[in-house]
Amino acid sequence: MSAEEGSAFDVYRQRVERPLYRLFTEYAPGRLQWLTIGMVGNVIARIASLLPPLVLGVAIDSVLTGDQPYTLPLVPNSWMPVTDAEQFWFSAWIIVGSFVTTSAFTYIYGVAANNFAHRVMHTVRTDSFETM
Repeated sequence: MSAEEGSAFDVYRQRVERPLYRLFTEYAPGRLQWLTIGMVGNVIARIASLLPPLVLGVAIDSVLTGDQPYTLPLVPNSWMPVTDAEQFWFSAWIIVGSFVTTSAFTYIYGVAANNFAHRVMHTVRTDSFETM
């Protein structure tokens, strides 16, 4: 192999288009449930992590300053507490629940994504060893 041709890896890279796509389509199909669980867990964790700033904004505007009524998006008004103390504790419990939910689904995401990645890597290593 001459200097102009490059390394064996360069030759392989020129021969194979989109190697990551090929790797994913060859080795991931039997393990997509782990990827799906991980991605759903990640989306839920990210949505839950957005709740504390929303609730704090509503609580500050409503409970502490009294400028606006205490309402949360997607929560029926019949569920909303009436007194300031109840509104404060309602906000506090939503924030605590949000942190717990974020932690739980971040853990689920980590376990599922690592399981997917390690199973794919094991299969790639096994196939490489068999080829060698």
